[in-house]
Amino acid sequence: MASCTTCGMDRDAATGPCPRCGATPAVAPAPGPSFPPGPSFASPPPGSAPGAFPPPAPVVAPAPNAAPPGWYQVGGTTQWWDGVRWTGGPAPLPVSPFRSVLGLGRATQAALVLACIAAFGSFAAYLHERDLLARVKDHPGTVTVLQARDADDGIRIANLLLVVASLLVLLLLVLWLFRVFKNLHGALRAGHLEHTPGWAVGWWFVPFANLVKPMQVVKEAWVASDPAPEPSQNRSNEGRATPLVGLWWAALLTSRLAGWISNQIKGDAFTDIDQARNAQAWALAGNLLTVLAGVLLIVLIQQVCARQAERAHRIAAWSPQQASVPPYA
Repeated sequence: MASCTTCGMDRDAATGPCPRCGATPAVAPAPGPSFPPGPSFASPPPGSAPGAFPPPAPVVAPAPNAAPPGWYQVGGTTQWWDGVRWTGGPAPLPVSPFRSVLGLGRATQAALVLACIAAFGSFAAYLHERDLLARVKDHPGTVTVLQARDADDGIRIANLLLVVASLLVLLLLVLWLFRVFKNLHGALRAGHLEHTPGWAVGWWFVPFANLVKPMQVVKEAWVASDPAPEPSQNRSNEGRATPLVGLWWAALLTSRLAGWISNQIKGDAFTDIDQARNAQAWALAGNLLTVLAGVLLIVLIQQVCARQAERAHRIAAWSPQQASVPPYA
């Protein structure tokens, strides 16, 4: 006899629906196939050779005064220190190939020469108009209207050429800086860089920040391209920049300030000759500072190009056996 698990009615068959409630009795599943137990990782499998399954290596915390990763001379042999332990060597890192910055550098220098020539032209135009104003003040009637208009036209043309040349310089300069920092982040292996290739360009166009950051970009480009340190040490950007960087940036900002002061004094029209001559004096100073900034930047570009080429040459010729920096004690 079997009882229905739902209503409790006694019935003869253990299978089939209950005649009272129609419930179907539950059927236990058939047992599945059995499998042998898998290997335990707590101990090696039976019959394995001794040492075939060594225990995992313990995790070693780096010492507080650990030396940075690099090749070091230890007991007459050269070994790689990964910052924690001695290993056979570093894994190769995918880096972008070195691309010479000399071509873009020379193009930027050529544009700077054009800008300097345009600044000299503007300087000559302002100087000529200043002379005309002196003649008008000291000897009235000696300067014709046509001469005054020609002097104004000369200043406009010279300033227009200076603006075009300056825009060309800016375009080529940011392209050159982008390639410089691509090399530093890639093939030249300069570590701990503050600026990426993108921001080496972008900081020139951020208001207020572009009063400081472009100078820092050029400074880092010069310092990080230093060929002197060992390529494996990544300490190339800890040195001091040449004072030419600060002089170039000071001359550039001062030239812009002098031009702004000249425009503020001049306004839309001159009120008297003395005011006009004062405005022209500021414009002349701005032109001379523009030329000075251009010459300094030409020198800086030449130096960075040479330093990057030398660093690339040293990295290509460098081998681990040349490293001789001792590890920490």
